[in-house]
Amino acid sequence: MFVVGAPGAGKSTVVRHLAERLRCAEFLSGDVLRRTAEEDTELGRDVADRLSRDETMPVALYCRIVRREVGRGRHTGLVFDGFPRTLEQCLAIPAVLDAAGVPGAEVLGLGLHVPAAVSIERIRRRDERAEDTARTAWTRLSTHARRSADIAGAFAERWPYVEVDATARVERVVRAALAALSGQVDRVAERR
Repeated sequence: MFVVGAPGAGKSTVVRHLAERLRCAEFLSGDVLRRTAEEDTELGRDVADRLSRDETMPVALYCRIVRREVGRGRHTGLVFDGFPRTLEQCLAIPAVLDAAGVPGAEVLGLGLHVPAAVSIERIRRRDERAEDTARTAWTRLSTHARRSADIAGAFAERWPYVEVDATARVERVVRAALAALSGQVDRVAERR
C-alpha cells in the first residue's frame, strides 16, 4: 500500500496504524531518508544534499534505499509513506516493489486529504525538522498541490486507489481507509 498526501496530512501516523492493523511492515520514507542522510557514506551525502535542496529523490536512488532497508526477505505486506511524490515515481512503483523483493505484488493506493491550513498547523505543532520552516512548508504544499492530481490519476489508472478525508482523529481516518479499500485489502489478505 502506498500512502500519499500533503506535508502534515498525517501519512506517517496513518501508515503506522495501517501496518499494525494489517500486520505488514512499514516504510516511512521521510524517516529513512533523514536517517540515511546522517551516514558518512556516498549514499548518505547524496541524500543529504538532495534533502537540503528539497529535491525529489530519483527513482534509482530511492530503489537503492528500499533494497537496503527492506531487503529481499519474505514479506507479508508493506505500507509505504510518502511515496510516490511525482508522476515519474508513481510510474516506477513496479521497480520499487522489485527493489523491496516483492515484484508483482498487489498494489493499493491511499490519498490523504486535508486543507492547507490544517497541514500548516500540524507541521507547526510537530517536532521541528529542518524542512519545516513556514516558507518551506508553503512551498512543499504548493508543489504537492500541482503534482497530486497527476499522481492520483496515474495511480488510479493502474491500481485500486481511494482518497479519504484525513482531518479526523487517526483512528477514524484508518477506519475510513480500510472501509474504502475493504474489497482490495481482503483480496490481498487472502493471497498471503
